[in-house]
Amino acid sequence: MCLYRGIINIKKVDNTNKMNLELYFVFAEVDGIGFPLAYMLLTTTTTINNGTRTNMITQFFNSLYHRGISPVFIIIDKNSAQILVAKTI
Repeated sequence: MCLYRGIINIKKVDNTNKMNLELYFVFAEVDGIGFPLAYMLLTTTTTINNGTRTNMITQFFNSLYHRGISPVFIIIDKNSAQILVAKTI
């Protein structure tokens, strides 16, 4: 069951908290209005490599897909992990 099929925007925000967590959030734009769909906090306090970060973002995107978010177009930052994941999903 597809709950949303359209354009989604994925943003990564750094330095938003004292715990050194990266904030990834996803929102949809409908008629010029942004609607939040999901967010993920990813720890950066431990040393993680890009493979781990990519794996976590892939799991995040897959969970959105299995919950009915099926984008036809994805707007992302110049983040290599996000780009790789968007190509695979």
